[in-house]
Amino acid sequence: MIFRKPMNPIQTKHILCCICLFGWSILQSQNIPYLKDFRYLCDKLEAVHPNIYANLSGLEYEKWKKTCEAEVSLTKNEVDFKLLLAKFLAKIGDSHTRVIISEDKHFPVTIRLFNGKYYVVAAENRDSIGYAIDYINGVSIAQVQLILSEYISAENEDCKMFYLTECLRSPTWLSLINNGRILDTLSITMNNDKTISMKAMEKCTVYLDTAYSEIYRKKQSSFFYRIDTLNNLCILYFNAMEDRACLCRTKKQLYSRKHLKQPLFSEFLIQMFQEMRWHNIQNLVIDLRNNHGGNSMLGDQLLYFIADKKEVENKITMNAKTRISKDYKKQRSYSPHIRYIYKKNKSFDNYTHTNEKWFWELENPKSIWYIKDTTCRFHGQAYVLVSNSTYSAASDLAWYMSCLNIPLIGERTAQAINCFGDYLEFVMPNSKIPFTVSCKYFYDKNANTENRVNPSIPVLYDYEDLRHGYDKPMEKVLEIITP
Repeated sequence: MIFRKPMNPIQTKHILCCICLFGWSILQSQNIPYLKDFRYLCDKLEAVHPNIYANLSGLEYEKWKKTCEAEVSLTKNEVDFKLLLAKFLAKIGDSHTRVIISEDKHFPVTIRLFNGKYYVVAAENRDSIGYAIDYINGVSIAQVQLILSEYISAENEDCKMFYLTECLRSPTWLSLINNGRILDTLSITMNNDKTISMKAMEKCTVYLDTAYSEIYRKKQSSFFYRIDTLNNLCILYFNAMEDRACLCRTKKQLYSRKHLKQPLFSEFLIQMFQEMRWHNIQNLVIDLRNNHGGNSMLGDQLLYFIADKKEVENKITMNAKTRISKDYKKQRSYSPHIRYIYKKNKSFDNYTHTNEKWFWELENPKSIWYIKDTTCRFHGQAYVLVSNSTYSAASDLAWYMSCLNIPLIGERTAQAINCFGDYLEFVMPNSKIPFTVSCKYFYDKNANTENRVNPSIPVLYDYEDLRHGYDKPMEKVLEIITP
């Protein structure tokens, strides 16, 4: 028999340290792609964003960055990595700088915010429509909001609550309240003590309440209109700022077969205002209540038809400070306006856009935003309907309208007036996770102390009004038109 001496405590400690270091090196090697992606995101954030220190000091940012980098090395899977990135960017406090958490499946339910409460407004089980939510998967809605808010990048609480309505349909986001588990089933308990359950689906077909779909026109189209000759008004349902021009970079692409099926907002506006002139319509209602934003050029095109050019340049005092980075030049070089700026200023890091040439691209025949026919301008009275779902470029448009003394009717919008925006798009080299980074800071010296777009005629309403077909903001417009 061979007898061995027992190891002394020093040898034992040495061997255990070697085992721990070996295990740590294996874990590190597995997460090297995630670490590289995290550093790639930080590099783009620091190179592109106008001011990452708006809500954090330099020391706080560096400390938070090191903390998250250490957590990345312990990340087990891609879902955890995505959520960690979301948590990291949430500290920046910019709703346009965020990780895109794309999923194949969503829960077939639509949730909206009314007077600070979350309501089911569309679901396969129609008996649940119109009731406030108390619990999600057994967790109180207040606790859900508290947990998810740490991961949502936004500049104010209203903005976070707006984003939360979309997160409540996401299996990935809801894993934060399910101890990290992605569940295929969602359970919602409402204030009538009823509980509904549903499974995540690839094609989320939900049955909208008739009154709700009539008022909001949930994504049936980015924009369409309806003429009401009886009340002498036209209602423009402006649901999204996206059209054919958003997909193109040149005028040749604009009229190619590939894109011709997509509508062009400028042509749509010409048709609408021509029909309004034909019927002698003197009132225009612009419904932005379900508009989450998009390309602000569509808002400028609408302004071009309803406002005087000099009045726009004199009354709208919004400016935009752009961080001119290599990525900005690469992603925005197709714009004639940007090429003009480069020609006049060949070397600079920042550029401030003023309102002196507000409609520059709309009047440039070489631009994809050029408006051909300007003979059908509108000279009547416009009204704008807004809500807490009016966001981003749509909220900016509402602010411009208020500067022009056009009445805003409804609720306060979710977006701040002075804020970051106009994001650039990136994809991480290893995980291929997409993310966006703002490259502009929009600011207005005449913004109110709240830094929010408030309606000139506040109209609060709840889901019960909508469910029974009573549209308070629209009724207010009719009351003004026909006293």
